[in-house]
Amino acid sequence: MKKSKLLLAVLLSGLTFSCSLDPEIEPNVSLTEEEAVEIIEGFLAEKSAGMEETTSEYARTYQEEISLNVQCNQQIADSYYFTNNGSVVQADYKYNWNFTLNCSGLSVPQSAVFSSTGSGTYTTARIASDDSSTFTATVTGLQPSSSTMIFNATYQREGTQQLTTNQNTRSLSSDFNASIVDLIIGKSDFEVESGTGSFTLSGSTNQGNFNYDGSLVFNGDNTATITINGNQYTIDLN
Repeated sequence: MKKSKLLLAVLLSGLTFSCSLDPEIEPNVSLTEEEAVEIIEGFLAEKSAGMEETTSEYARTYQEEISLNVQCNQQIADSYYFTNNGSVVQADYKYNWNFTLNCSGLSVPQSAVFSSTGSGTYTTARIASDDSSTFTATVTGLQPSSSTMIFNATYQREGTQQLTTNQNTRSLSSDFNASIVDLIIGKSDFEVESGTGSFTLSGSTNQGNFNYDGSLVFNGDNTATITINGNQYTIDLN
């Protein structure tokens, strides 16, 4: 994966995916539960420029650059490209960031108000997606004494996909919305250690509309567990 940084710290003002699923398409079901899980995995996984990429890249950039160069209460803009040319999963996205560091009375960073927007494409063996994302978070644990950062965030990703199953390709539109609670990222390895969330995935295919909701648990081993209708699925976040 290649990340090309642009406009670093500009002051504004003072897959082989883990779900090896190939479900039969049920009559009158526009998107099966298993297909929904595969799409959600793409929206979260690092290799497909998902939410994992956003959180880990911010943590890495904070530790290596922001904490050394950014003053308290500055509004900062930053942009970068994410490219993955893997053998199975490819992705090409551009991201724009905005954030402000909040500090204690002794000018020690404590938290940040952070937002990220991205747009681009990713492909897997079965999905070709053209979409955009918005991630808005309060990030705490930025003080040097803390070994982790904590993200409380909302995440939206919407766009269009081509989904191929059983030699059949269908077009769909999708809108994914998640509320993320206490997503803990290590400052040394920039990996997710734990966290929870809830989500909705809605949209349509030429067979009709679909709407799923469920919960997320981030397991701390580069996987997450998705629960829909009481059914649990483990996905790969790498």
